[in-house]
Amino acid sequence: MRNENISITGKFEIMKKTLTILSIALLITGAMNTKHLSAQSLADIFKSQTPVTWLGVDYSDMRFIGPIDVSTSQLDEYAKILNDLYLREPKKYNITSAFDKQSISSNLKYVEKANAAMNTDKVMSSDSKDMTRFNAETISKKIKAYGLKESGIGLVFITEALNKNDQEGAYWITFVNMAEGKILLTERVVGKAAGFGFRNYWAGSFYSCLKQVKGNLYKDWNKKYNK
Repeated sequence: MRNENISITGKFEIMKKTLTILSIALLITGAMNTKHLSAQSLADIFKSQTPVTWLGVDYSDMRFIGPIDVSTSQLDEYAKILNDLYLREPKKYNITSAFDKQSISSNLKYVEKANAAMNTDKVMSSDSKDMTRFNAETISKKIKAYGLKESGIGLVFITEALNKNDQEGAYWITFVNMAEGKILLTERVVGKAAGFGFRNYWAGSFYSCLKQVKGNLYKDWNKKYNK
């Protein structure tokens, strides 16, 4: 009986050691894979099969330059109207096609929260320099302020200014590692505004940006960043 007990105990200890070694190996492999995925995330932006989440257009800290056709108190409402429009008319505002993706899901809750908190009293400007008031650091701070709690890659357009005098809108097109709240890529793009009515006119500037992305910009960014 004693020999049998020793044998069972010995087998149990071997099993424990084996399981411990396997657990450690799995943890190391998982850490290596996570590091690899993070390191490759910039390159993943330019892979058509990469899942991307559309976060929307952030109008929360924009400046409106020139005459305005609506009350400034309505601008936060128009921010929602415009974002809803882009989702309702995917054939026209084809984000998936512009960024050469097989599919793009959407999650607007972070941008909607930011837009709802817009200080409409500070939106109007007579200074043309406000058209270029952002930089990469500005965008990084805005992304961190979202408090993203998702995984994967997010895509957001952050509006710098809408300039009625020059008939154009400036946006920072930004890809984000949502799990870390860090920017993977951000580029400033200016779109020509066109259309009848306030909503359609400024939606035109967003549409112009998408056309530029689909035309040459996305390919240029691929060459610039995906080395």
